[in-house]
Order: sequence, then structure tokens, then C-alpha cells
Amino acid sequence: MNTIETLRGVARPLVLALGAAALASTLAGCSDATGKVAAAAPASAPVSASTVLVKQIAETQEFSGRLEAVERVDIRPRVSGYITAVKFAPGAEVKKGEVLFVIDARPYQAEADRAEAAARSAGAKAALARLELARAERLLAEKAIPQREYDERASSQAELEANARAAQAQYEAAKLNLTYTRVTSPIDGRVSKAEITFGNLVDASAVLTSVVSIDRIYASFDGDEATYLRVGTQNHKG
Repeated sequence: MNTIETLRGVARPLVLALGAAALASTLAGCSDATGKVAAAAPASAPVSASTVLVKQIAETQEFSGRLEAVERVDIRPRVSGYITAVKFAPGAEVKKGEVLFVIDARPYQAEADRAEAAARSAGAKAALARLELARAERLLAEKAIPQREYDERASSQAELEANARAAQAQYEAAKLNLTYTRVTSPIDGRVSKAEITFGNLVDASAVLTSVVSIDRIYASFDGDEATYLRVGTQNHKG
């Protein structure tokens, strides 16, 4: 009887130990299976690739500015008179030498005609004086006239030559003034509106219109000091 009880006491712990070992083995197997399933579960995600470009990028700044013409000319007449024609439309493009205004040319034409006649008369008198002086030279060589008479003719001839040159200069000035009755543009560009219109009397101090160049322009803008220093430093470094 005691022997049976003793065997029961020894067998019970042994059975419990074997059961615990079997349970641990089972759990370990489940854990390995779960890990394998978990490791195989995630699918590969698609990945896109591109080539990396390397290039220089310039730093830029934006400013609000204004455009200004390189050339600007106030058109003024060189002679006074009444405007008889305006030859342009406001805002039109004009070429160098193109006529913009016409001033009444009749008084200047009359002055040019008078000056031409005076120049011709003075030239004729000077030519006659040259002939008389040449004759006086021959007579003086033959001692047919005194030295005093020759000197007087030489002086008269020199005076008439000077008068002829003065008359010719006046004629050239009159012709020049006549050309000034056609007021032209000194540059290629765009013309503004007419400040003085048809029928008005103008003098040499009046501004008739203005012409600005359009082939090249200035861009002017204001910037803060910090930007100026930064850009200047970058330009200095290249």
C-alpha cells in the first residue's frame, strides 16, 4: 500500500513536467509559424527613380520700375512765323530728317531773293573793279598814271571784294533761314502731340513737340540698400 502511494507521488510531478514540456514545444512551433507568416506578409512597394540634374541657377530679384528713353529732343523752330502745316500724328514713329511742321516760308523766300540779288550786284561790282585794277597795273607800268591813282583803284577793288563776300554771306544766311521753315526731326523715334497747332504764331523759343528714341531705352528702379550690397557682392565674386 505504501509502495503504491510512493509511486503515485513520483508519477504526478513527472506527468506535470512532461505536459509543460509538450506545451512549450507546441507554443514554440506556433510562434515560428506565425513569424514566418508575418515575415512573408508585406508586399514590395513600387519605387520610382529619376536622374539627378546638376546646373547653375541664377538668383533673381523683381523690382517695379519705369522705362526712359535714351534720347529725348524738344523740337523748337529756328525761325519765327505762322505754322502752315503739321505733318505728323501724335504718337507716330518718325525718321531722322522727316518734316514735322511747316512755317510760312514767304517772308524768308522774299529775303532770300533780295539777298541773292544783292550778292549778284556786289559780285558784278567786284568783278569790274578787278578789271579796272588790272588796267591800272598796265598803265602804271607804262607810267601813264601816277602811283596814287593806282593805289586808289586797288583800295576800291579790295573794298568791293569785301562787299561782295558780305553780300554772299547774307544770301547764304537767307537761304538757311528759308530751310528752317521746314521743322524736321533730328533723330529716329516716336513723336508726342503738337504743343502749338496750325495757324499759330511761333518764335524760336517755343517748344513745338518732342521726340524720344525707341531703339534703346533705360529701365530705372529703386532698390533697398541690402539688396544692392548683396547683388554687388555677387557680381564682384563673379
